[in-house]
Amino acid sequence: MRGTHEDEQLVELWQELQAAQVEGSARRLAALRAHAVARAQRDDAPRELALLADEAGRFLEQLNQAAGAQPSVGVEGELGELDEQSAPQPVARRRGLRLAPLLWVVVLAVYLLVQFLSGTGDGR
Repeated sequence: MRGTHEDEQLVELWQELQAAQVEGSARRLAALRAHAVARAQRDDAPRELALLADEAGRFLEQLNQAAGAQPSVGVEGELGELDEQSAPQPVARRRGLRLAPLLWVVVLAVYLLVQFLSGTGDGR
């Protein structure tokens, strides 16, 4: 019975490793690696825990190398660097008269003028 429970926990840890890898979460990978290393040091620990710790360490190393090669923005509390080229630039606000409201007034005036002239031109 104990073996089945440990097997289920091991499967859950592998699933968590896959989820952390897909998310690219360095924090989760580091925590998972530390947890697997601590459990793998026990005498009765399955060999798969050491493999899981190695895989988590490998994914963490790949993630750190990718983060070092490419600046990124922090996500969910993870810190990254943002260079000036990838930073969003503020949009300059236009000053002066806006044409959209004035255009609507002109369209409305022309429409009313056409309606007025078409109503008075019939001789009624």
